[in-house]
Amino acid sequence: MASLRVATSSEVHEFICYITRDIMVDPVLAMDGHSYERSAIERWYETHTTSPVTNENIGKTLVPNHNLRKMIQDWQVAKEKFENDIGELAGRLFNASSIEKALDYVRRMSSLIESIDLVDPMMLNKCKKATVADDAVLEGDVQVALEALVVQCEAKMLEGEEKLRREAEEKVLREAARARNEELYEACKESALTEVCTALEVDGGVDVNYRGDGGRTPLYWASTKGHVDVVRHLLSVKDIQVNQARDDGVTALFMASQKGHVDVVRLLLGAEGIEVNQADNDGTTALYMASQNGHVNVVRLLLGAEGVEVNQAMNDGVTALYMASQNGFVEIVRLLLSPIAADIFNLGAEGVEVNQAGDDGVTALLVASREGHVEVVRLLLGVEGVEVNQVDNDGITALRIASHQGHIDVVRLLTDAGAN
Repeated sequence: MASLRVATSSEVHEFICYITRDIMVDPVLAMDGHSYERSAIERWYETHTTSPVTNENIGKTLVPNHNLRKMIQDWQVAKEKFENDIGELAGRLFNASSIEKALDYVRRMSSLIESIDLVDPMMLNKCKKATVADDAVLEGDVQVALEALVVQCEAKMLEGEEKLRREAEEKVLREAARARNEELYEACKESALTEVCTALEVDGGVDVNYRGDGGRTPLYWASTKGHVDVVRHLLSVKDIQVNQARDDGVTALFMASQKGHVDVVRLLLGAEGIEVNQADNDGTTALYMASQNGHVNVVRLLLGAEGVEVNQAMNDGVTALYMASQNGFVEIVRLLLSPIAADIFNLGAEGVEVNQAGDDGVTALLVASREGHVEVVRLLLGVEGVEVNQVDNDGITALRIASHQGHIDVVRLLTDAGAN
């Protein structure tokens, strides 16, 4: 019996190049996610810029698919060994010196056939040939066993054909589903509300959480583009995953906040289960992005969301207050520092940590002083408990950096506040 497993029908299908329809020898992975015979796909690219499978434009980068090549080679070795083993047993059967030996060979052939997924017609022919052989040893009990072996082969062949048929049908269904999902995906990118409604209502259904390039979803695109009506329609769909993120952790709320799409942010914050503090792989949140980009009304909405963590920092320790201070967004800094912000925006008794520093020790006051943002510095100095002489990792204070940069008005404010 073969020591290597013979591949299943579905696996063998993956070994076949879509272009040549033959088993691949040198498989390479193209940018559409499919593998092809290298020479075939290189010839294809000489006259095409699209994928042979999806018909979409793709780049021409090819990566050797070493894992698939190894699987094909293992399959070929196992297939050859299996064919040799079954052939050897059939030969011994025809030359069996006793009924006992003949029955043993039939049993071993049966076990070998049972161990594989597909039966070659050659095996069936050998079994049928044995049943009509003019040999006394192959009569009686052996004849019965051989006839049973023929039935086993025929059943295996029918089973394999049925499995291939089911796999073909499933592939058609998968491709149809992918096409429907792509229609929804593209419609959301283009704000085509009518097409979005049609895609969501089509027979056979559609995956509203379908992940396209980089893990982007229909909701991601609609939110990024500011398509309010499309976002509203998507949020009405059962099982919509409002917090589903791109591969790098970026969500629909993150992008709408970064872009300043106020109405979209309002809709998303009203969605059941929305995670207002969900961060991307760098630790960046929606509040951080809105503060960095100066979107006052978005910041106001986010601060009003239940459970918002105003002091949540990126992986490098930088916060929303830091970014608003660095970029001189006075109104956002005022929102974050308002004496009644803790009550209005559910920030808790302590509110914003004005002295919170990044990994480099730089605080909001220090960065605002460095950039010369006078009104921001004034606001920060008005917060009870602000550490006017706090230093960064290099021992530099706000007063020193402001003096070095020549920001006279900032230096005056810091000095009046007790900086030294």
